[in-house]
Amino acid sequence: MSMGGYVAVRLSQTVSLNALVMIAPAMYVGQAFTVPFGPAFSAIIRRHESWRDSDAFDILRRFGGRVLIVAGEEDRTIPAGVIEACADAMPSDCSAVISLPGVDHFVMSRLRAGPADRLAGILDRMAAALLGDDQGCASAISAPGRAEA
Repeated sequence: MSMGGYVAVRLSQTVSLNALVMIAPAMYVGQAFTVPFGPAFSAIIRRHESWRDSDAFDILRRFGGRVLIVAGEEDRTIPAGVIEACADAMPSDCSAVISLPGVDHFVMSRLRAGPADRLAGILDRMAAALLGDDQGCASAISAPGRAEA
């Protein structure tokens, strides 16, 4: 979720992962990874469009597993360009972006507050991506790499 998206992508270089499920993922310029959390970190990530220089996109291009991103269309914390750049970099054989209309950065809170079947559907898609259910993963991709829920 959010900052953890970048950490998970970086971790995929060190730990063998079969899948990544990221919720409203942030992607940062690599310099931010080496700076302690605090004012210096915030200054780096808040530079206008610094995410465009993130090493995460190259890492995602080389990732050999499944990737699922769940993002809110009304997210004002994570720029839409971050999600688009992730989608462009994700392996195409079993990857998807689920775009949630009317949802902001607090994806899981909004899903829990909404209809139970919508939350259940998203959780099923996450489980399918994580567990390697190829049929489930394929159903998450209703359009080339993108789905709406």
